[in-house]
Amino acid sequence: MGSGDPIISLIGALMWVIVILVLAYWCSRYLGKRYGGSVSGTYLKIIDRVQVGADRYLLLVRLQEHTYLLGVSPAGVQLLSEPEDFVWEPEDVPAGGSQAPGFQELLKAYGTLREKKKGEKH
Repeated sequence: MGSGDPIISLIGALMWVIVILVLAYWCSRYLGKRYGGSVSGTYLKIIDRVQVGADRYLLLVRLQEHTYLLGVSPAGVQLLSEPEDFVWEPEDVPAGGSQAPGFQELLKAYGTLREKKKGEKH
């Protein structure tokens, strides 16, 4: 064995770590878009979603000036009510349109939290 073998092994392991981190990033973005945050289209916006069972949800949906309360289950979607006195005030939504933070935002927040804790220890 030559003296270059441990270096090549280290580079290979480092590349695998980078590949795993990139895959974790893309998977978290995919899952975040699919399951987290607010979903909106051109005319339709899901204002709020509450899970009331293993696979049952209550959705508050806005369509133009109308607001609807929907029940979603494996059996289908049902209109529960149309609250007339509900006033929706939109929150500040990031440019991406999603309220759930992305992987990069979480990573930055974690980094600043660690720096803050290090500053407190010294």
